[in-house]
Amino acid sequence: MTPEVKLITWNVAGRKGKQPRQAEALLDCQPNIVALQEVTATTAPMWKSALEGAGFQYIDSGHLVGDRKNFNAVAIRRETGSLEAATEPWQGEYPERMLSARLQTRLLGPVDLHNAHIVPGSSRGFAKVKQLDEVYRRLGRPCATHRILCGDFNTPQLENADGSVLTFADHHAEDMREAWDQAERSIVLGLAEFDLADLFRRLHGYGVQEASWYPNHGEQPIGRRFDHVFASSSLGGRSCRYLHHLREAELKQDRLSDHSGLEAVFAPDHAQGLDEHS
Repeated sequence: MTPEVKLITWNVAGRKGKQPRQAEALLDCQPNIVALQEVTATTAPMWKSALEGAGFQYIDSGHLVGDRKNFNAVAIRRETGSLEAATEPWQGEYPERMLSARLQTRLLGPVDLHNAHIVPGSSRGFAKVKQLDEVYRRLGRPCATHRILCGDFNTPQLENADGSVLTFADHHAEDMREAWDQAERSIVLGLAEFDLADLFRRLHGYGVQEASWYPNHGEQPIGRRFDHVFASSSLGGRSCRYLHHLREAELKQDRLSDHSGLEAVFAPDHAQGLDEHS
């Protein structure tokens, strides 16, 4: 069997009553690294207990401000390696929705992991643009270390088979649209210049259409591919697929989250070497 490291990123929607089932379903997928969004003050101890009990090291960004409810968590299986929180804190209005860690993995070496939950522009307005801009300012530069950026980005609105991407800029006031469009594109497309390309699109191209989130309203809701993994080619990404069973169920009350999980598998024999920008 080829040595590999499996990462699963998942927005768990802060669901206290479903957390035990979420943890069971997630662990059944046998990940080596876990990145969670929408962990809460109530569910964080539950996630910590479940993951540590399964042999993981766990950290989260649970420094909530005011009436904030959600933050992020990262865990690594101890036999895979270890982790520590990054020393450079995230700034801006929603620092708890960004969690960075340095992973020391036995198979891949050191990896900088960034777990993001970008706020929705429909409810948080221009704060989304500011948060995306900060992510690009921090990561849109050469780096000699393996990197992964993953999570729920609330973008793009649409991807076409020809590779063109539609952002949510057209949903906002005309004087905001240019900055809005640039902020979303800087992540979805722009980070590829610095060897942080969308792994799903790198492996599948734009001929494959997927959705990882559906709204809870409307007779025929439109699905969006909001959940992503951007990764250095030097990590040898060999597969990337959405785990729809973590979202889908025949009955609405049985659905574990409104987001599908996303699994990315890395193996050294698929590595392309550090990018020329390194």
